[in-house]
Amino acid sequence: MDRDLKAQNLRDLTAIYGGTLFLIVVVQWSVEEAFKFSLQLGQQALSGAAIASFGGVLSNFLPNRIKHILIYHRLRNVISGYRCRSICLNDPRLLSADLEKKWPSLFFEKMQEKDQNDFWYREIYRTAKNEPEVVQAHRNFLLYRDTASGLSVLLLGLLLWNIVSRVVVVPALSMWSIVTVLVVVLILCQAARQSGDRMVANAVAVAIYR
Repeated sequence: MDRDLKAQNLRDLTAIYGGTLFLIVVVQWSVEEAFKFSLQLGQQALSGAAIASFGGVLSNFLPNRIKHILIYHRLRNVISGYRCRSICLNDPRLLSADLEKKWPSLFFEKMQEKDQNDFWYREIYRTAKNEPEVVQAHRNFLLYRDTASGLSVLLLGLLLWNIVSRVVVVPALSMWSIVTVLVVVLILCQAARQSGDRMVANAVAVAIYR
């Protein structure tokens, strides 16, 4: 499932990486120079494949556990499934009485956070994972997670580049270029977290009335 969704995300993933790289060029040089740069890229037959490969390498460079830590800014009980109870209780589509009746161990007995993800995956997600609203939320989560984590690697590379530029004769990047990437990463992290929460809630919304 993850592999198929990642394949479907390839075009969007490439667009986000390409757009971010273009923003760096705009901030680093100028709009006019950026358009010259993009025109040069457009004249190269392999430019699209190069950007796609760049995005693919970055998105697959890190293990999923590290990606999740980068996205959620947590070290324990990282992904949204660990907060299934609070996410669902805050969803206006779901009534607490229905949740407690359907899954009392999770919602009535107030299962501990560390056990919620396993329960959600085993008892809820597996019964609803092929529903369109769950698949779409899952796809969005993977897209934003992979682009955010990949651009985090790029951000680290830019910071290292500026450090090296202090001791080696290479052109330094503007700090505004680095800030631009940081802002994009933070936005994508937020989008990934929201998509993860939506996937959890959508699976529950589908499964609760089965």
